[in-house]
Amino acid sequence: MKETNTGFEITAEQRQSWQSIAFVWAGGMICVPCLMVGGVLSQGGLSLTQIFLSILIGYGMICAYMICIGMQACDTGLPVAVMASGALGNKGARYVISLIIAIACVGWFGIQSATCGSVFP
Repeated sequence: MKETNTGFEITAEQRQSWQSIAFVWAGGMICVPCLMVGGVLSQGGLSLTQIFLSILIGYGMICAYMICIGMQACDTGLPVAVMASGALGNKGARYVISLIIAIACVGWFGIQSATCGSVFP
């Protein structure tokens, strides 16, 4: 396989420790919609054990996926869009990754806006 310089490589000096990145992701999980989901689960008749188990399963699946992507990114020093070009091609990676990020961002800000809007009468 031919190695090319894409200009996106992260040098060893620019890389962050796993603890600093873990705190960013942990902070992202502490938000009003996540707390509201916990309230809905408890009012829906689930016991504390069932709520805890559902949270572990849901976050566990997401974390397993993020760990796999993170390990590959740490080994190569490349962002996801550049790594996806091997499987999707340059144009495919650009559009597919951009579409995934756009849907996630629009969905996230939509949930945040709906949560904020529901507070006001």
